[in-house]
Amino acid sequence: QSIDYSGLLSDGNSKVWLIDQEVSNGVNVTESLVYSKRIIIFHNDGTVNIIPMSAIGKVNPLRGHYHMRSDEKILSIDLAKEQWLLKADYITEDSLYLKAMDDSDISTDIRIIPFPKL
Repeated sequence: QSIDYSGLLSDGNSKVWLIDQEVSNGVNVTESLVYSKRIIIFHNDGTVNIIPMSAIGKVNPLRGHYHMRSDEKILSIDLAKEQWLLKADYITEDSLYLKAMDDSDISTDIRIIPFPKL
């Protein structure tokens, strides 16, 4: 029996996640301050927005579409100039670790967490 992960990202509406870690070759290359990190917003209609927290209100976010293939636990994010292909490596109560696949336009793994209280 397979699990449907499609609602995980948007909770049936829109959900804001913080890209808490970006890992390259096993090293977390993300700034430690929350305001220097990026947020990713998954909307129930399959659209996604990605923007650095420090740029909110100053520039438009990256916009695209996403799809979670539950059977393979693969998240594809299609942006204007790139496609992210990420495999859900592990899912916990408060985080999702996504490994960049070989044919992805990004090479860093990312760990997202629900947007925290500031």
